[in-house]
Amino acid sequence: MRRSLILFALFLIATLAACSNPTPVKATPPPDVVSDSAVKILVNEDGLYRVTLREMQQAGFALDSLADAPLTLLDGEVEIPFVITDDSIAFYGQAIKSRYTRTRPYILQTGGDQAPIGTITATSAEGDQVTSVLQTVRVESNWEYDQRAAEAGAEDVWFWHRLVSNGDGAIFDIEIDLPNVGDGEAELDVSFWGLTYNMEITPDHDVDVSINGTSLGTITFDGQAFYTGTLTLDASILQVGKNTITLDNSVAGEAPVDQMWVNWAALRYPVETVPHEGLLEIKGVEGKVVATGFSAEPQVWDVSDPLNAKLVEGAYADNSVTMGVITGTHLLMATDDGYRSATVASLVETDLTDSDSQADLLIVTTRTLAPALAPLVAEREAQGLTVRVAMMDELYDNFAGGMESPDAIVNFVRFAVEEWQDPDPRYLFLVGDATTDTLGNFANRPKNPIASPPNYVPSMLVDVPAAGETVSDARLADIDGDRRPDLAVGRWPVDTVREVENLVTRTLAYEKAAPAANALFSWDESDEGGAEFSSFTERLLVNSEFPDEAAERLPGATAEELTSRWQEGAWIVSYVGHGSLDLWGKDEVLSSSQVNNLGSDFAPPVVLQFTCLTGQFAYPAADSISEVMLKDEGGPVLLVASTSLTLSTHQSPFAEAFLTELQNPAMERIGDVLQIAKTALLTENNSGIQEISDTFGLIGDPSALVVRP
Repeated sequence: MRRSLILFALFLIATLAACSNPTPVKATPPPDVVSDSAVKILVNEDGLYRVTLREMQQAGFALDSLADAPLTLLDGEVEIPFVITDDSIAFYGQAIKSRYTRTRPYILQTGGDQAPIGTITATSAEGDQVTSVLQTVRVESNWEYDQRAAEAGAEDVWFWHRLVSNGDGAIFDIEIDLPNVGDGEAELDVSFWGLTYNMEITPDHDVDVSINGTSLGTITFDGQAFYTGTLTLDASILQVGKNTITLDNSVAGEAPVDQMWVNWAALRYPVETVPHEGLLEIKGVEGKVVATGFSAEPQVWDVSDPLNAKLVEGAYADNSVTMGVITGTHLLMATDDGYRSATVASLVETDLTDSDSQADLLIVTTRTLAPALAPLVAEREAQGLTVRVAMMDELYDNFAGGMESPDAIVNFVRFAVEEWQDPDPRYLFLVGDATTDTLGNFANRPKNPIASPPNYVPSMLVDVPAAGETVSDARLADIDGDRRPDLAVGRWPVDTVREVENLVTRTLAYEKAAPAANALFSWDESDEGGAEFSSFTERLLVNSEFPDEAAERLPGATAEELTSRWQEGAWIVSYVGHGSLDLWGKDEVLSSSQVNNLGSDFAPPVVLQFTCLTGQFAYPAADSISEVMLKDEGGPVLLVASTSLTLSTHQSPFAEAFLTELQNPAMERIGDVLQIAKTALLTENNSGIQEISDTFGLIGDPSALVVRP
C-alpha cells in the first residue's frame, strides 16, 4: 500500500498559503448569446421572493409588461406557481443542498400555458388559540474539510471546529441571533462527527452544553459516527439578540482522548404570533392562530407543499390574520418587507442542442480561455477531426437548468452522443481549473484562509475507499451510468489565457518533434515497498512486451540523477512507488521544488505515474507535481496520474494495458491509448479497480498525437 501520511493530513485540514497564480475575471457572455425571452432567478435560502420587471429587463428580458405574454417559472422541469403584482412576480423559493453551488436557479421564460396560482379559503378558527409558534434557526460554518467522512456515507464532509478534550480547542462558542423570543419550551440540536474510538470505553465522546451561561446538560455518543444530540431548555434563558451556545470538552470523560468535529447547531424556540420585518412563519402547530401587528394586509402563503404553494384567502380582517391550522400546515404571512430579493441573471442560449451537429473532439472551457485554443482547434481540424468548443455557461444554462454543477458536462456529453449525428465524439478535453473546495469554504474561515482556485470547469466528486472522496474527470464522460468513461478524457488544469497559449504552443510542438529512442523506468527503493515496486516495474515491462534494450532502469534514483537523465531524452518516463501531492518517493525521488527545465533536444516524454495523488489537480492550496511539470517550460504535455490513494495491485492491470497500447502504432492519439486501458479494467464488484478507473486520468489533450520512436 502506497500512501503519504503527510499529504493525507494536508487533505484533511488544509493549512498551506494561497496560490499566487493570477485569476482572470469571468468573461461576460456577448449580447448575441443572451436570451431575450428567459432569465435565471438565483435563490440561496428558503423564503418568499419578489423580482421586479426592471431587474428582469436588465438581465436581457425583452418584455415591456409582465402581462404581455404567458410566463412559466421552472425549477428544473417542475413548474413553480407565482403571483404577478403590477411590475413584479412573487414566489416561494427553496435553498439548495449541493456540493457544487450555493444557489438554486429558477428559470422564468415566456411561453407555456400559465395557470393562475392556486388559492384556498382560510379554515374556520376553531380549537385552542395558539399564542406562540416554534421557529428554527440553524447555524453552520464549513471551515474544515475532512474527506474521510465520505467513507461513513456522509454527504457532508465540511465541519466547523475540532473539539479536543484537555487541550487547545476544547471549548467552542456558537453565536445565534434571535429577533423575537416567546414563552415556552425550546430545543437545541448539535451535530457532531466522532473522530476517536476506543473499543474498551463507552461512550467515547461527551461534551457539556450551556446557553448564555446556563447549563443544559451533557451530550454523549460512541464511536466514529455522526450523531445529533438534542437538549431541552426553557425559553426564558434565551434573549432577543445575541445568544451564546458553549460546547465544553475540557474535562475528560470516560475516554482519555476525545476528539470530535462540530458540524452544525439548530435551535427551535417559541415566538409570539407577530411579524418580524414584515414576515411571520406558522409551522408545527394546531388550533386557532391569531396573528397581529402587520403594517398592512399581508399575503398569506400556504407552502406546506413547497413545489405547489397556494395563496390563502379570507384570513385577514380587523388588522389581524385569523384562521385554523392543522398539523403539517406551513404558512408564511408577508407584507412588502417580508419578501426577499433574489439575483436575476442572464440566460445563455446555445446551438449545442442542434441535433444536426457532429464532433470527434469536444472541448469544454470558459469564454475567457476559449480564444487561446484557436490554433489547437485549427490543427485538429487540419488533421481530420471535427471539433466543437462548448462554454461552461451555455452548458449550465442549457443542460443543467441553470445549475452550476458538473452534471451539466455529463448531460451535454450524453446529448452529443445520443442526439448528434454519427460518428460519436471520442475525446472530451477540459480546459480550465477545478477545486475540491467547490463552495469556497476555505476563504471564509477566520484562521488560515485559503483562496481556492476557480472552479472554471468542475470535476465530479466521488467516493473512494482509502481517501474518502476525490475528484474524477472520468465520471464526466460516463453517459450510461455504469461508472466507466465512454469517451477519453483529458484536462489542462489552468487559470489564465497565457497558460493556455503556452500549452497550445508546446503541445503542437511536441507532435512535430523527434522522439528519443529509449524510455526511463524509475521506482522507489525505500525500505517500505521497495521490492514491491521493483517487481511491479519488471512485470509491467514483461507483460507489456516492452523491448528490454529500450528500457533504462533507474532504481531509487535521486532527483539529480533522474532529471539529468530525463534531460538527455526519453520518450517515456515511468515512476512506480510512494507518492503524494508534490512528491515522488518516500525518500524524495523527485519533488515539485526540483522540477526545473525538464526539456531536452527531443520531444518531451509521456509521463506515467503509478503512485498516489500526484495528479490531484483540484487540491485547493497548492499545485500537484503533475501540474508543476505541465507548466514547466520544457516539461511534458502528456501525463498520467491519480487523484487518489491507490494500491499497486489495483494499478497493475491499468499500467500494463496502458503501456501495451502506448507502443501500438494503431493507437494514433493518446486518448485512444487511455480509453483502451480504461475499458480493459474489470470494475464490477471491485472497489479498488473502480477507483483506478475513476481517479487515474490524463493531464493533457486527449486528442494529442503520440510521438513514438
